[in-house]
Amino acid sequence: MSNDDTAYSPSSERETEASQHLQRDDDDLRADGIDPSKVTAAPGTGGADDAGDVEPAPEDLHLPWQSEDDRRG
Repeated sequence: MSNDDTAYSPSSERETEASQHLQRDDDDLRADGIDPSKVTAAPGTGGADDAGDVEPAPEDLHLPWQSEDDRRG
């Protein structure tokens, strides 16, 4: 594997290290409309498929098979 292969890979060591050590602070999250108190694990701190743990509000979930009553909680 050449350096080019790992330099652009989403799971490259450099990108993994950056995501684990250069986390966004609360002000960054608020600027994107994210309540920092709802984030329990930052994306990139787990495995390659880790999307983070965020508790979304029920009204933010839009699942095609879900009824309106279920969506309201």
